Amino acid sequence: MSSSQPKSKLEEIAKLFANESIKFDLKPFGEGSRLISKYRKNMNELVQSDPYEAYMGLGVLSAYENNYDLALRYFDSAQRLDPTSRSPRINIATCMLLNGDLDNCVDILVDTLSDFPNEPIVIGTIFRILSMFFYFDKIESLKEESMSNSTFNRIVAEETEDNFDVKNFIKSTDINLSVLRTMKVLANQEFFSRFSINSSYVSNYNVDCDEVKFDEVVYISPELFGNMHAEKESIVYAMNESLQEKFVDLMMHYSLQENSETLLKSFRNISIYFLADSRIKKS
Repeated sequence: MSSSQPKSKLEEIAKLFANESIKFDLKPFGEGSRLISKYRKNMNELVQSDPYEAYMGLGVLSAYENNYDLALRYFDSAQRLDPTSRSPRINIATCMLLNGDLDNCVDILVDTLSDFPNEPIVIGTIFRILSMFFYFDKIESLKEESMSNSTFNRIVAEETEDNFDVKNFIKSTDINLSVLRTMKVLANQEFFSRFSINSSYVSNYNVDCDEVKFDEVVYISPELFGNMHAEKESIVYAMNESLQEKFVDLMMHYSLQENSETLLKSFRNISIYFLADSRIKKS
């Protein structure tokens, strides 16, 4: 059975650039660069007749190129044209996260949830982000506020990760949560620099409350590598090398802060790295 065909240029862009896969080659004259140039021309031509769709498409293309500042401007323009639409706001929050602004990402998602309390995609998105970055108090607060919302409760039960060990670790140790979240943001930036925005991974946490050690293995599904499956090990190796460079820069930044000793203590006790997922799946 053939898949349904996109009905618009924006849907074509979403199908190509907002799917679950490794990104196209974005080098000059590479396949990805040629496609982006083609669709950017289409969207620029659409600005006069359908500016909302044009700005959304241009935002998706810019985010694919990891140009989150430009993507934010396009999504903000789309949101101003249609303040009742949830899509621009979710995209704005996502780009803020990948641009390193986690706090504003969370604030926007909470505001969006207030305006769209029954939208599964809004509920699912905010709780994935809150769980991923260990906003346990915020999760409990939102649950209490929405106890009578059956849609909310159903989606939360599906999306909220069981992070009991991590929750206990954070509450019972002196790990700096800001440092942990910052390192997780850097890991997400690295992952989404290589994979399309709707790609996902599985995190496995190992915590030691006595030693105050936090380890996260980010498992990447082999399916995400597509026709680059044979190169997955070298890609993951390059991702880990790049992530470690980001961590070194962060360490240098922390070393210049007034509370450097506290920050560096937590930094040294946190480990995050990528692995191609070769675990045997249970049938």
